[in-house]
Amino acid sequence: MDPDKAKSLFEEGAVIIVEDMPVGNEFGIDYNWWNTGQKFQGLKMIPAGLHFIFSRASVTSQTNKTNNTLNANISNADLGSRCGFFHFFKKREIMWLQWHKRNEILVHKDSSQEDLERIRCNLRDLDQNLGPYPFENHEKWRCLSDHITEEIILKMQPLNIMITSVSQYLPKSYKSSRQNRYEAKSEDNIDIKLDPNCILRFSDIPKRKFPNSSTPSEITIHSMDKSYTLDYVIENCHNNNENQLLGELQLSFICFLVAQVYEGFEQWKRIVDLLCSCQSIVSKRAELYRSFLRIFSDQLREVPEDFFVDIVTRDNFLVTKLNELFSTLQDSSLTNTELMTEANDFRQTLTARFQWDFESEPDEFAPIVVME
Repeated sequence: MDPDKAKSLFEEGAVIIVEDMPVGNEFGIDYNWWNTGQKFQGLKMIPAGLHFIFSRASVTSQTNKTNNTLNANISNADLGSRCGFFHFFKKREIMWLQWHKRNEILVHKDSSQEDLERIRCNLRDLDQNLGPYPFENHEKWRCLSDHITEEIILKMQPLNIMITSVSQYLPKSYKSSRQNRYEAKSEDNIDIKLDPNCILRFSDIPKRKFPNSSTPSEITIHSMDKSYTLDYVIENCHNNNENQLLGELQLSFICFLVAQVYEGFEQWKRIVDLLCSCQSIVSKRAELYRSFLRIFSDQLREVPEDFFVDIVTRDNFLVTKLNELFSTLQDSSLTNTELMTEANDFRQTLTARFQWDFESEPDEFAPIVVME
C-alpha cells in the first residue's frame, strides 16, 4: 500500500482495541478471520460503515503459543461457537472490547470518552500490536452488504445484539407471556425454550397470501404467482421500501455465511423463493429485480463449493427457483431491456460455471446439477 494512503487510513480509520484475548482464539471482521497471537490487541485502519465483528474460543488456546498479532486459521474442530455483532463505524471511532472468560465472547468494555481519547492519542504506541484491516477484501464485503442500513440492523438483530451460531436456551424457571412462540421439542421430545433475547428477528414471510375476498380460482392464482405476497411483505414488513427487502436478503446471507447461523440460511431461502415465484409484478418492480440479480450473483460467488453442492441438490431448490425466474423474465412483456439483458447474462454465467441447463421446461426436464 502507498505510504501516504496508509498514513491517511491510520489517522482516519476506526480502531478496535481488544483486551485479554487468549492466544489461538478466532477474531474476525466482515469476511476475514484469523487466530490471534500473543501480541494481538486489536485492529486498525477500519473503513467507516457497516462491519460484523466476531470471535470464538479455541480449545487449544492455552497451548498454541506464537508471537504474531494475527495468524493463519487453525482447524475448526479446535474452535467453539462463533459469536458476533454488527456495528456502523464512524471515521476515527474507537471501540474497546474485552474477552469475557466465563461466557467466552467479546463484550464492550466500560469506558469514558476520556478513556477513548487517551487511546487515540497513544495509538502509535499500540501500532505494532494492531492488525491492519484487510482492504483486499473490502470491496467483496461492500457488495455483500451495501443494502443493509442501520434501521434494518436495529429491527432484525437480537435484542441483546449478539448473533451466535449456537441457539441459546432459557432456564426452566423462565416465564413469559410470549413463551409459546419460542417453544420447541428436542430429539427426545423434551420441551425446550429459545431465549427471545438471542433470536434474529427476521420478517415473517407467509408461504402464501391472498386477499380475504379471493375466490377459489383466485387463491390458486395467488399460490402460483406470489406477486401479491411480495407486495404484502414490502408494504407491511419494510415500510414499502424495496431496498429494505434487499437489505434483509443480504443480512440473512451474512448471518448464514459468516455468523454460521442456520436460521439465516432458512430466511435467505424464503426471500429467494418469494422473489423467484412472482410473475405479474416483475415489470412493475423491474429495478428491484435488477438489484436482486446483482446481489444474488455476488452471493452465489461466495458460497463455499462444498456447501454449494448441498444447497443446490437439496430439493433441487436453486435450479428450480432460478428456472422459474428466468422463464418469467423470458415470457413476460418486459419493457426494461436492461433487466432482460442482465438476466440473460446471469443465466449464461451460471450455465458456464455450473453446467446448469435452463433451456428445458422445469416440470418435465429439471436442470441437472454438474459440479466439477
